[in-house]
Amino acid sequence: MSNRLVIRFVVLTAAATLTMFANQAAQAREYPWCAYYGGSDNDATNCGFSTREQCRAAISGVGGYCQTNPRYIPATTGRAGRSSERKN
Repeated sequence: MSNRLVIRFVVLTAAATLTMFANQAAQAREYPWCAYYGGSDNDATNCGFSTREQCRAAISGVGGYCQTNPRYIPATTGRAGRSSERKN
């Protein structure tokens, strides 16, 4: 293999890898529960909880409250309206 071909291969592999990681980062997930910590001046929020119990455990001992995430949209199955029966 020539040096030019090796360099081209390395650059294309790096570009493909970076594109893959960029796509994963762009697909940030919203979770259904948020923990709100602190007072009115410097509130901290963590919306990374799948269940209310996880959220309550996170605020236990430090104070705060749990509330549903206003940005959370439940995933749909994408199969609404389809019949499982085959028609001949």
